[in-house]
Amino acid sequence: MSRFTTRHRLSVGELFSFGLNVAKVKQDGSDRRMIDYGRLNNELSSGDAGVIAHSGRFSLGEANRIRTFRTLHNLSMPYLLVYLMNEAEIGPTGDARVWIDYETLTILQRAAA
Repeated sequence: MSRFTTRHRLSVGELFSFGLNVAKVKQDGSDRRMIDYGRLNNELSSGDAGVIAHSGRFSLGEANRIRTFRTLHNLSMPYLLVYLMNEAEIGPTGDARVWIDYETLTILQRAAA
């Protein structure tokens, strides 16, 4: 994911907010999803995901949103990050190129391959 954050100039906090927004997670994080834990486990164990270590700071609202969503789905931060990037169709290597609306942290358009 460091490739994606570097390429799109996102901080770790912005990356999580971006992922939550693109995955359309409710503002309070209370929505339920079907999560393929096996797929997440495979991506993390293969090393393809390249999950970044973080000590990101989040606003209180974003921290509560993340905490609620993680608790409901029993996800660690690395699993949450991989899940969100899968939902955003970024891919495990982070090579995807998208145009981001930095005010709303959503995808404006996907770059042509």
